[in-house]
Amino acid sequence: MTAITDAIAKLFYSLELTQKRQATGKLIIRLNESSSETWQIYVYLGRIVWVTGGKHPIRRWIRAMKQHSPHLLKPEWLSKTAQKRQGNLKQNQSYWEVQILAEAYHHGEIDTVQGKAIIQNYFQEICLSFVGKTTLKITWTALTVNELPQQFIWLYVDRAIEATSIECEEWRSLFSEKVAGFTASNLPNLAPVIRQDEQLRVKVSPNAYRVLKQGLNGKNTFLDLALQFKKPIALTIYSLLPFINSKIIVTQEVSDWAFPNPQSPPTPKPNALRIPLATAQKAPNKLKIACVDDSPLVGEQIAAILKPLGYEIIHILNPLQGITTLLQQKPQLIFLDLVMPSTNGYELCSFLRKTSEFRTTPIIILTGQDGVFDRLKAKVVGSTDFLGKPPSREKILPLVQKYLEPQKSAPQQVQPPFKPITKPALP
Repeated sequence: MTAITDAIAKLFYSLELTQKRQATGKLIIRLNESSSETWQIYVYLGRIVWVTGGKHPIRRWIRAMKQHSPHLLKPEWLSKTAQKRQGNLKQNQSYWEVQILAEAYHHGEIDTVQGKAIIQNYFQEICLSFVGKTTLKITWTALTVNELPQQFIWLYVDRAIEATSIECEEWRSLFSEKVAGFTASNLPNLAPVIRQDEQLRVKVSPNAYRVLKQGLNGKNTFLDLALQFKKPIALTIYSLLPFINSKIIVTQEVSDWAFPNPQSPPTPKPNALRIPLATAQKAPNKLKIACVDDSPLVGEQIAAILKPLGYEIIHILNPLQGITTLLQQKPQLIFLDLVMPSTNGYELCSFLRKTSEFRTTPIIILTGQDGVFDRLKAKVVGSTDFLGKPPSREKILPLVQKYLEPQKSAPQQVQPPFKPITKPALP
């Protein structure tokens, strides 16, 4: 960076310096000298290993789990998480999330792909707190390896910044529209609530009214709603902007959620504030095919070939944020790009093969590098087949017919032609 024009640029610059110097320690961030609110970004040899601080840590954890590890929201894991957090508070520590991730990783409940996605999720949410600010107070503290929260999962700084910059720019653009009475840093953690119910009813469709009435209850923050509506935070707020500016919808401060009492069964009282868990979805009749590729063009090409044949195409541009979509939609076949900004197809394929949902799902690696080594490595991590780019009708149809045609006559799980190998992937 040649110029530091605002707070978020200053933060990115500081992180790039830690990467360049392969530093180990933490950045302590405040909005100004007198601010009591702090954030910490821990780095190990110039790579991000944990992010913490700011408002609503439990809400942030729940959102990340819903997206990337929903099974960690089961009662037994919620109870474990509550115990870890309670113990951390007594010792004046803030590593309870890391301790749960480490335990889940040790027991094979999460993979490095999920861990990276969770850290990236934390990083992006925290960066939203600095968009639009002109100053930041950033201090550096060197740490030993043993003083770090963890080292087993990490993000490259440049990739983390690249993935976060888009959302920050969308957020910055929203506030160039001058959202009256708010600042970019405090709005995500506010909860919208409908104040003029009848005026909202006449301005939107009945279906939209039902959705808004359920979600805008004064308990869900804009960040919570963005996940619920499956839209970026900026787009979520932008769609509500006319109602906010006309005072049909107002906002209010809300407290963080509370975990169940670890000493009692994790059943909330009828009137208690509950952590909203994802609801089950009905499976459609169409066979589903997912395309995990950061290129919109590839998804469009595959959809153009297969949609007319009656298949439902699910295109996932961001693989780390798309894990939840895969778990919810449970496609019968997955096209998986080999090279993506935040991860690679080998890591994601290896993770999917370790889940019960996708242990036998056909996974076809998409790549422009159709070499012997690439095919071998794809086999090692458990891919079913290999498809060179660009995708064409002549290439795709034989593969789809091979792996999905049996399901049309008699639905069944398709065994991959080679068993996933549990040894580490080739370097």
